[in-house]
Amino acid sequence: HWGQQYNLWKNQGADNILFIEPVKENFNLLQSAFTGYSDVRIINTALGSYTGKAMMFLDTAHQSISASISKPTGHLEDYPDIKFDKSEEVRITTLDLLDYDRSLYDYIYITAQGAELYILRNGLESLKYINQIKSQTYIKALFEGCPLQQEFTDFLYDQGFRLVSIQSSG
Repeated sequence: HWGQQYNLWKNQGADNILFIEPVKENFNLLQSAFTGYSDVRIINTALGSYTGKAMMFLDTAHQSISASISKPTGHLEDYPDIKFDKSEEVRITTLDLLDYDRSLYDYIYITAQGAELYILRNGLESLKYINQIKSQTYIKALFEGCPLQQEFTDFLYDQGFRLVSIQSSG
């Protein structure tokens, strides 16, 4: 979103940080905030299961913190204060087709509003470099086509990862 986790990750020993931000306004804010940082790379794209263009649903009142390429469904019921009142066409690619040096990164922090599993399924080569993943998962669908927590954890287990903890956000 805006790089709020940067200091936390640096304090935990991260040498390099790659921000993926599809929303143009948020991308521009990230670029301004991290100009001159040699340990930060920022790419303006969405990640998903295909390459091309996608419509991103935006919530302008909350600076698009819940922006998604998936249509909001249960999210509208559970978070009625968040209104998806704008959309923006964004570039989208798969994790494995994203141009970056995978050897520089071993941790993924992913919040993609229902697209997390699609991103990881299309990033199997990239996952070979990853030691730890922190991600949102869902016990009920908040976005159209949103995979649920068990499907997500089963996929990661099949890739050699193990579940360490679950934290509830609500």
